Amino acid sequence: MLANQEQVLYAALDTLDDPELKLTSSADYQAAIAPLSQTSPTGIAYLDLAALLPKLLGQSSSSTPPTYHSLGLALRNERQGLLVDTLLVADADRSMAAPQARPQPLPTALDYFPGNS
Repeated sequence: MLANQEQVLYAALDTLDDPELKLTSSADYQAAIAPLSQTSPTGIAYLDLAALLPKLLGQSSSSTPPTYHSLGLALRNERQGLLVDTLLVADADRSMAAPQARPQPLPTALDYFPGNS
């Protein structure tokens, strides 16, 4: 579900009758969306990876739980363009090394764009 305002997403989720589908009471949902909401996003999205991945793979249920339970996305309009902040939620007891960013040179095609546009 995508929404352009956090309140719209909450209102849509609150109208669901099935208690298991109410994401506002889900700890994974709160963990994925709460930090992203602090940036005043234009839109937010939430993916329940534990439920989505088996369906995408054509499985009735996943035999091994995914590394990440959920994904939160926050979309913001900035002068540079559309920015997407992401947050992956994993098991609390799982220890994972933080990914290391490797600086890469910008593509030469970007040299043709004016710096102040």
